[in-house]
Amino acid sequence: MFIFCLIEIKKVIPPARLAWFAAFALALGATAAACAPPPTDGGEGETMRFVGHITDVRARSLTELESLRVTDAAGASRWFRAEEGRAFDEFTPSHAREHMLTGEPIEVTYRESDGTLFIVGLADAAPPATPAPF
Repeated sequence: MFIFCLIEIKKVIPPARLAWFAAFALALGATAAACAPPPTDGGEGETMRFVGHITDVRARSLTELESLRVTDAAGASRWFRAEEGRAFDEFTPSHAREHMLTGEPIEVTYRESDGTLFIVGLADAAPPATPAPF
């Protein structure tokens, strides 16, 4: 099929223009690839998400979190730090401790910088769906 298309193009477009057209198409493709956003593989500084249960809470004050340890369903555990002076409206240390005691899951939006996971945002996560008992 592809060869048939090339034969048909040669009938319509002279060979000199065909070479120019091919070079133009190649340059256009290279430009599009260069302008594409980088892959979202969780690289340094990129925002990522982690859902799990809080297993430890550390506070700087009554209203400011210092760090959280969150464990996901597979058992992977991560420490997340809050930058100093950064407040999370609904997630005070006492609200985070409430999640820890009740086992309600949270979603942590974070970024990595020099091996440290910094909290960007915190939200209640939907509990996992449980199958019907019958």
